[in-house]
Amino acid sequence: MAFGPEQPEDHDPARILLAEDNPANRKLALAMLARLGYPAEAVSNGLEAVAAVARRRYDAILMDGRMPEMDGFQATAEIRRRERPRTRIPIIAMTADAMEGDRRRCLEAGMDDYISKPVSLVSLEEVLGRWVSRADPSPVLEPIASTGGRGGDATLDPSVVAILRGLGERTPGGTPALVSDFLADASSNLDIIREALERTQLKTAAERAHALAGTVATFGARRMGDLSRVLQRRSADGDAGGAAQALVEVDEEFGRVREALLAEFPREEGS
Repeated sequence: MAFGPEQPEDHDPARILLAEDNPANRKLALAMLARLGYPAEAVSNGLEAVAAVARRRYDAILMDGRMPEMDGFQATAEIRRRERPRTRIPIIAMTADAMEGDRRRCLEAGMDDYISKPVSLVSLEEVLGRWVSRADPSPVLEPIASTGGRGGDATLDPSVVAILRGLGERTPGGTPALVSDFLADASSNLDIIREALERTQLKTAAERAHALAGTVATFGARRMGDLSRVLQRRSADGDAGGAAQALVEVDEEFGRVREALLAEFPREEGS
């Protein structure tokens, strides 16, 4: 059985399905897609992705690898099992795992392309440009001026700060809302990691540190991302003491990241 009814040829051009379980990453990716001129819808796990494709035709799918309920690899396999060859949808993997073995795994699962996290506006435009076209093909990546200031220190990548500033009009509440969601998500991940380490649940700590590393780098906190990867490795290696020390360093850096982001993108009073 194929996915859903046949769709007319004049359906909305280049409609993208985004499958991403992290709320902050999801909102940021949708803002990037809007800036690039791609209509998009989002789901939070593989089961929802399969159901969405059953309901309507998409021109491409951005598929996170690690998701609850059904991961991106399983969802891709199910989509490929159901679709007709002539209606094959390009599926682009999004993953923080940058090793060649992970790239091969994505392609072997039936995915067509690969984009590494943290996803940038430029890399997103490049990968989608290989598979779909925008309704408005005019250039959209003109340089975005950065105000410099606090975003130019080692805590935040100033080029990411500039991109975030330019995405403000693409999401409800502007960039401050994106930042607020990111800070809440990062804080929640840190709480989960802290509790996991207290209970010596190192696998859980490693998984959450992996998720944290990808998210914070996407929001320009590259040093915090590097420290999170150290935390992930120590947890995965069973080094509870080393992981606990790494968490202290991640926590300290998160304080600096929070201060820098709130200085760059303050919330309006009453919002």
